[in-house]
Amino acid sequence: MLSRFTPNFQTGASLLRMQATIGNAAVQRLLAGRLQREPAQGSDEAGLAGEIAQDVKARGGLNIALYMINFDDDPTKYENDDEFLTQARAYASEHMTYGIKGGKLARGVEIGMSAEVTTLISQVLTEANAVLSRNPNAASEGQSAKIQTLNVFTHGGTGGLASGPKETWRKPAQFVKGLAPLLSSTPTINLYACSTAGTTRSGGPNFATAVQEMITKELKQLHGDQAKASVWGHQVAGHTTYNHTLVGVGAGDDFKLNLANRLVEKAIAERGGQATDTQRASLLKAANEVIRGVFVKHHTDPKDPMHTYFRDISLLGMDRVWRDLNAAADPTDYSDLGMSSKGAEKMVKGASAFRASYQAKLAGFDSKATTILGVQPSPGPAPEPGPSPAPSPPGPSPIPIPYPNPSPTPPGPDPAPQPGPNPNPAPPQPTPQSPVHNRPTLRRGSRGQAVSELQQALNARGTTPPLTVDGIFGRATAAAVRSFQAQANLGVDGVAGPRTWTALAGA
Repeated sequence: MLSRFTPNFQTGASLLRMQATIGNAAVQRLLAGRLQREPAQGSDEAGLAGEIAQDVKARGGLNIALYMINFDDDPTKYENDDEFLTQARAYASEHMTYGIKGGKLARGVEIGMSAEVTTLISQVLTEANAVLSRNPNAASEGQSAKIQTLNVFTHGGTGGLASGPKETWRKPAQFVKGLAPLLSSTPTINLYACSTAGTTRSGGPNFATAVQEMITKELKQLHGDQAKASVWGHQVAGHTTYNHTLVGVGAGDDFKLNLANRLVEKAIAERGGQATDTQRASLLKAANEVIRGVFVKHHTDPKDPMHTYFRDISLLGMDRVWRDLNAAADPTDYSDLGMSSKGAEKMVKGASAFRASYQAKLAGFDSKATTILGVQPSPGPAPEPGPSPAPSPPGPSPIPIPYPNPSPTPPGPDPAPQPGPNPNPAPPQPTPQSPVHNRPTLRRGSRGQAVSELQQALNARGTTPPLTVDGIFGRATAAAVRSFQAQANLGVDGVAGPRTWTALAGA
């Protein structure tokens, strides 16, 4: 194995990497499978150039890990027990991140934030592109390195991030200044910090959402409309990478809600494909219990494989996590993530542990689903659900808006229609597919039945904590609207207009 090569065999290792870079399929399979990538320290520069070129070609760019230096301790004592250093070091060794060590570009290196983020990133890219330019045979013509995955391990809040030298806090505009030109056109930014995706007191965008919007706007100016950043952060305070409230504000990936929606659709598909609004709401409640039961545990030890898998959900994506949980056998291959052999091994073990926890809870959920729907699941595997229905495209909503009865008549069967003209006909009872364009535009200060309907719809979408349905559009309701708009890839302004109503209804 490459990790067992002695210094006398470094040339052979470099040749293998170069063969993979220029298209040798057999060597590519070898390196991608049993021979995971190991640190480039000690290998010659041509081999490092080949690794850079491969990351740019296969993954869109480089992966780096930044951490806040704890200046309460002596920052020169590299082996201190600082949480951010510990987590960043684990990530760096498992993902073979790029950094500067001994004045040279190296792999498996974490970067302490001794300077501004853009300064540190520029240093890495300058060295990486210099390596490519000195080894033209390793890279395609015109190929240059950008950052594809930026990981930041630090203190955070809904309005700021400790991302400057000596623990200096930065607001979103300060954090993103000069950052976009250093990134790929579709980067992922993981903010492993408290509350960066949490609810703000003002009801305005949180730090993660603001960063996503600002970076995406700049990326579109640089690369065109296809450019977009995915930014992940935590909704509440909690320790770095094992905070279970991780959400993706750019991709709309509140992953627990996403998985719960898929579980609901799977249960309905297995039982004939039909469900009322009330049944869907009951199924969603049961599905949320399953998903939260699987993922809510704090895995505090970076050596824990479940910790590694959970931390990397932003790289895995919702489709892959769903497949892993429902696979007939434990997943065995994560070589496409570009991890070290140790990191890939931990991912396999983490996926197996989460799958076992999920499968153990399915029996109870299936029993509830049968009771709720009144139908036994059909024999044999149900059709595999596709990606979780996004809020914006056409089609029925996985979580319909709970429309109230439009008349003051107590709940019960609708009365039979009376013959003859009615000068003031009551509107028909809406259905989840009914038009929503006649819904009023609501904002801070709005009151009434329409606001209650909005609050119910947001709760049905998994707003956490649930809103009090009081018909008053206050700070909490505005924050919930902003959060939903970000997830649905709408303009985030906290105003529930026609597009927001349409997305809530899935119409």
